Amino acid sequence: MEGFLFGLVTIALITLLGAMSPGPDVAMIVKNSLTRSRQAGIATSVGIVLGNVFYVALVLLGLGAILTASAAVFTVLKYLGALYLIYLGIKMLRAKAEGIEVSNVGQDSHSSLVRSLREGFLTNLSNPKFMIFLLAVFTQVISPETPLMARVIYGLEIPLVALSWFVVLSFIITMPV
Repeated sequence: MEGFLFGLVTIALITLLGAMSPGPDVAMIVKNSLTRSRQAGIATSVGIVLGNVFYVALVLLGLGAILTASAAVFTVLKYLGALYLIYLGIKMLRAKAEGIEVSNVGQDSHSSLVRSLREGFLTNLSNPKFMIFLLAVFTQVISPETPLMARVIYGLEIPLVALSWFVVLSFIITMPV
């Protein structure tokens, strides 16, 4: 039990620090929160976390090890991810700033929220380094003897911690000054 609790705390702290660090996920949440709304930032956060769940499932199923063992597959994923991030960056630079007013919060169209969710999901999926992060974290707390239920709990912890921080970030960014 002590090892399990140590694993929970370790994963929570590492995940929180990772989620708080600047990167494509945080940039997308900030962009959508500021140019669309708080709800768009939260929808983006949910999309990112759905990407997290996908990668967690891959790693826990062992596919992450296979992909990282194949330099060619990882390189292709890395370049596809980089191209998508470049596309998003160009799209952000070309977009007109819509501004944000807290009074507009909650007035998103359904399509705007779906677009925000999709952008979050694709931004996260285009970052295969997250899989390496997961492998690094899980190898610290999971051993061949770790029960399946503990592995599942560890795997669910990462998206829950990330979602918590991303939602808080969306609220902080859209608070009136």
